[in-house]
Amino acid sequence: MKDSKVIKVDDGLAVTIPAEMAKRLQLTAGSQVELELTADNKLALTRAEEPIKKMSDSEFWAAVAYAKKKYAKTLQMLAESDRQ
Repeated sequence: MKDSKVIKVDDGLAVTIPAEMAKRLQLTAGSQVELELTADNKLALTRAEEPIKKMSDSEFWAAVAYAKKKYAKTLQMLAESDRQ
């Protein structure tokens, strides 16, 4: 257990997270966290799950075109090896 100070930030409060704890939780400035107040009045902090980034159709097809161009020779070799 580590002690930390509560500081005033704008209209709210903030608590600093010791570096070794932040490293263990893989937290950096700007990381999203989830806070939960337990029944015994303890504050639990966990790293929030990263939302799955959804690609738009145009982003998807741009990625496909890029991969086809970059790996055209390799894809052709694979296709030819399947025919043999």
